[in-house]
Amino acid sequence: MDSNCAKVSKLWTKIQKGNKKALSDLYGMYADVLYQFGKSCSSDSGLVEDAIHDLFLELYIRRKKLPVARNVKNYLFTILKRKIAALSKNRPLVISSEEDPNGKIFRNQELSKETEIMANEEKEELGFLLSNAIDKLTPKQKRGVLMRFYQNSTYEKMALDLGVSIGTARTLIYRSMQNMRRNLS
Repeated sequence: MDSNCAKVSKLWTKIQKGNKKALSDLYGMYADVLYQFGKSCSSDSGLVEDAIHDLFLELYIRRKKLPVARNVKNYLFTILKRKIAALSKNRPLVISSEEDPNGKIFRNQELSKETEIMANEEKEELGFLLSNAIDKLTPKQKRGVLMRFYQNSTYEKMALDLGVSIGTARTLIYRSMQNMRRNLS
């Protein structure tokens, strides 16, 4: 193991123990390289920067579950590539006029009126089907679904309000979802 790998391995171990300085040092070592790599995956500079920041934030949050450091650089590249792919799905394509001076790239920033109407019809139909599936649940299941998905209650709060154990609250939601899937198919 060369000295750089040993240094990175030590930083990794420190990060796993919650050392923020080690995280900062690792960021300093790899941020530029990761950015260059990220730009090969996406032309959106902001997205690449967001993905890198998300990557290091997640490293710290999940530090106790990080794998053993075998090849930290490859690990960082792999995770960054996944993050860029995930973020790209959620963002609209924005192309500047400098990147496409002739306007040959399709720009679909606004939906056509027809597409918008179809999307609204699909949304209404889905809402109708979902409403029917909920109507077929037992009163207790309906209450549980309402609390969990419309009021964003935790399982602990649901258990308290319904007068059941937390495990029973989880089972109630699980079975409600099974029934709804069955009713929707």
